[in-house]
Amino acid sequence: MTKGQERCVVIWTNSQFELYAESLRTRSQNNEKVRAFTRVFFSSAFDDVADKQGRVTIPAPLRQWAGLDRDLVVVGADTRIEIWDLVAWNQYLAVQEPGFATLDEEISHP
Repeated sequence: MTKGQERCVVIWTNSQFELYAESLRTRSQNNEKVRAFTRVFFSSAFDDVADKQGRVTIPAPLRQWAGLDRDLVVVGADTRIEIWDLVAWNQYLAVQEPGFATLDEEISHP
């Protein structure tokens, strides 16, 4: 798990994390933005194993990053799980949902 975009916590399986990490490794390290992103991404990554009840512990630095305090939302996002603060998630949806119906064509057809 590590810091996600829009201040959520992102959790992958080990294999999916490795695929994402490999895609980052193919980017040019001459690019300052790539270096900055990979530094923050990898330095904030934590490895955890779910307990017998399927729970994981989100480390304090990631809880602080995402503002996770009490009420949370777990979002399945294809190859990853995102954990959001409830208020932040509702604010995100309020902005993103109105344009959702028109995004399909834009992102699905290059």
